[in-house]
Amino acid sequence: GFDGAVSYKDGEVALVAALRAAAPNGVDKYFDNTGGVSTEAVLQVLNNGARIALCGVISGYNSGEMGLSNYQVRGSQGRARCAR
Repeated sequence: GFDGAVSYKDGEVALVAALRAAAPNGVDKYFDNTGGVSTEAVLQVLNNGARIALCGVISGYNSGEMGLSNYQVRGSQGRARCAR
């Protein structure tokens, strides 16, 4: 099951607000296979020690823009751990 749903189509600011409303206590687990605005927004509401499964960045496959601005920032703030 799930507790709520959000849409990335309204942009990152609206998505962050929707995520905060759907998960008022923050996000503990996130499975990412899209990258882009969805992942950028989720990274802003992660709890300390959150777990992220990185599977792909399909949002950038055709544009060639594969980078995310928040991965490095979130990792350096100790919000999520990277397991290899």
